[in-house]
Amino acid sequence: LEPAKIYKLKHLSKVEVNANDPSGCTFTLGFDNLRNQSVTHSPPQWTMRNTNDRNRLLLCILNVCRDMLGHLPKVVGIDVVEMALWAKENTTATATNQMMLEDGLDALTVSEQDQKVTVEKE
Repeated sequence: LEPAKIYKLKHLSKVEVNANDPSGCTFTLGFDNLRNQSVTHSPPQWTMRNTNDRNRLLLCILNVCRDMLGHLPKVVGIDVVEMALWAKENTTATATNQMMLEDGLDALTVSEQDQKVTVEKE
């Protein structure tokens, strides 16, 4: 593997679902700073358990790119309209939790799905 420091979202230029995976759960993230380097192996692939998990992760990545970096990477192999409809149906309402900080009371917004964690062994 390449050093982790090169996998920064500011260098993310392409999100591509692997066309050879009939489940649609395998995808690659293309980073523009890796194109010019001599990489002896193909770009890293990620495989999620199901398309809901894939959509949830990719939606988070795309939202961070849009909100923090001001641009979106090229999306290949995913119907963005379908993904937007999926997001509308599957995004939960946010719950506001109160949290005491040293300097006073602060509102922390957390979605219900962020509060659930599942750990699996391979």
